[in-house]
Amino acid sequence: MSLNNKPLVIAGKTFHSRLILGTGKFSAPETMRDA
Repeated sequence: MSLNNKPLVIAGKTFHSRLILGTGKFSAPETMRDA
């Protein structure tokens, strides 16, 4: 298995991790936490 060590670039921003988190259907992290 080979590892791809190239950074991920989205809209000119460079990310060294490909783990992307979000709130999904919630409008804010606080709303998600309270759910």
